[in-house]
Amino acid sequence: MNFEKQFGDSIESFNLYVKDELEQILNADILSVEENINSEISDILDQKGSSDLILKYEDDSCVYFASNRVLNLDIANISDYKINITLRNSINGKNEQTEIDKLKNSYDKIIKNIPVVMPKVMCLARVVQINSSNKMLLDIIVVETMPLLEFIFSHKGLNLPVLREKMKNKDKANVIHFDNKNKLHAGIRKNTDNKTTFLYINTDMLDNFNIPYQYKSFKNDIDRQKLLKESKIIYWSRRDAEWEISEMENFVIEMEENNLGKYIEEIFYNTKASFCTFEINKEIELTIEVQENILAIAMKHISQFCIFDDNVHHGEPLMEAMIKEEEELHLT
Repeated sequence: MNFEKQFGDSIESFNLYVKDELEQILNADILSVEENINSEISDILDQKGSSDLILKYEDDSCVYFASNRVLNLDIANISDYKINITLRNSINGKNEQTEIDKLKNSYDKIIKNIPVVMPKVMCLARVVQINSSNKMLLDIIVVETMPLLEFIFSHKGLNLPVLREKMKNKDKANVIHFDNKNKLHAGIRKNTDNKTTFLYINTDMLDNFNIPYQYKSFKNDIDRQKLLKESKIIYWSRRDAEWEISEMENFVIEMEENNLGKYIEEIFYNTKASFCTFEINKEIELTIEVQENILAIAMKHISQFCIFDDNVHHGEPLMEAMIKEEEELHLT
């Protein structure tokens, strides 16, 4: 994939999955999003990252810039490791042209009351490919730039110059940790090409040093989609009614969460009759306890259905809809 295509994918992912959530976190309106080239602040940010974007946003008092990195991940590659703030630390052994040092130069000018344009916040969003046609936002972090830079270079904080010296003295080392007891907290690691190094800082480190940031996770939603993808239960609606699909998906997810998915082979929602039926796996013994558990889950998520016999059950969604309709009629 070429550089321009990657930029295009990053902008598309941002607009579709990140923008609305980021506006809520910033409590501001995002005015524009563009590639990290030919921008007022592109010279001080990483222009080698195809996932890096420049944002302009506005609150009640002012207009600001922000940097935003969008990482596109596959659902199969999601791990439990915490989100990291990652900044390019060196290229071919040199630090001068990396975003960290260029941001530090801007920081020094601001401290000396010299006007300069730099991002007020730095953002990272991770977007997950659920299937061939759908993506979801996994999580997003927003860190204030000035406190972050002060922490990175301060001898009371990360003390980056010392970390860099350690990396230089251990040329064959792939990673230098800030704290060997908490290796995932922060450090410098080499890229696979051995020509580039990156500084990484995770949220534990930010918490320990009281660096202001905001973080929002949607991992529970991703986990639910992962359960649906991995489940062997077939479910379908005669007319692909959205509310019927939603009820069946909620049922499948809770079945898989309780390790009961193996007992159900197929679910069918007859849209015309507003009625759901289940095909039971006859190769596995179904105890009374298991039947009761499955029935309880079905009652929780399916409006109207038959499952183990010809009895028609009216589930919670139907009851809630009837109560709501009655309340609306009462109000009129």
